[in-house]
Amino acid sequence: MKRTAATTVVVCALALAGASACAGESQQEPAPRPPASSPASQPPVSTLPSSVPSFDDARRQAFLAALRLVDGGLAADEDKSVEQARTACEDLARGEDEGTVRDGTAEALGTSRDKASAFVTAARTTLCPQE
Repeated sequence: MKRTAATTVVVCALALAGASACAGESQQEPAPRPPASSPASQPPVSTLPSSVPSFDDARRQAFLAALRLVDGGLAADEDKSVEQARTACEDLARGEDEGTVRDGTAEALGTSRDKASAFVTAARTTLCPQE
């Protein structure tokens, strides 16, 4: 029952966050990127495979909003949460089953399997590449 409730919360959060994130995604061209000469504005170089993209702010915020609905503590260190989500996405992209990814996430974050399951669901639905 707890897993179903956590999944329901994550799905609702994603729907709400997606609606607000998509509201500004009309048929506009993306904003131009800053020149390469401004390193402070560039995201850190990632060592992830090309199947795991860097996360734009809207996707990152949708993910963090979903985590806050499950347990605010999961999003307390936003950078750590996003990096763990990257790891989860990478593991899923390599074909690891969701249970294994959940258990690794629970260990990495020092949280319960139920919360880790909600974490992986939030990562998979907001940040991981959709096939």
